[in-house]
Amino acid sequence: MGNIALAREDFPAARDRAREQVAIELALRAAGGPDQPVTAYAMLGQALQRLNEYSEAEAALRESVRLARAPDGPLQRNALTALVQLSALLNDRGEPREALGFAQQALELGERELGDDAPNLVPV
Repeated sequence: MGNIALAREDFPAARDRAREQVAIELALRAAGGPDQPVTAYAMLGQALQRLNEYSEAEAALRESVRLARAPDGPLQRNALTALVQLSALLNDRGEPREALGFAQQALELGERELGDDAPNLVPV
């Protein structure tokens, strides 16, 4: 439902649905079940960013990246998206040097996972 709200540009609803999804994913993780918190935190960060709630958006995206990198976490297929979103947010917030680091990590991950000739990768 969060993705639908994002597509409809109903950002308050997207934020609320993403917060619910984060809670669900964390409960699944606590119960030892299959969880995908990276996606939930990335969606939350995106919704918060669109609502100009930048500090919270940055925190959510940093958590998304942290979880995507966690060696003990489940398979996270959205690490590339999390890195790109955090990079874009930091750049928008006037932190281009830090943003560049995350963008370079995203590019390296994309080349490693998708191949360096993937059509969606543009060197920075």
